[in-house]
Amino acid sequence: MALDNIHDGSAVNIGQGKLTSFRELITIFTGFAGYKPEIRALLDKPVGVHSRYANMDYVHNTFGWKAKISIEEGMRRVYDAALLRLK
Repeated sequence: MALDNIHDGSAVNIGQGKLTSFRELITIFTGFAGYKPEIRALLDKPVGVHSRYANMDYVHNTFGWKAKISIEEGMRRVYDAALLRLK
């Protein structure tokens, strides 16, 4: 959709439109691998952003685009593609 409709280099969000923490993403990815690490904060390090949210209003209102797969399915596809590259 973006490649076909945006010709000036403008950036657009692509996502679920739901707040997602980095811990959630770690849990999703490590679950695919069958690994359950203990996640601990590094209190002696600078604190960064804990989560992200992609506001999808512009993309939906301008192009009528909505996500068709869940974040879990999207991350599964990324994980599976990464595994194929390792072979």
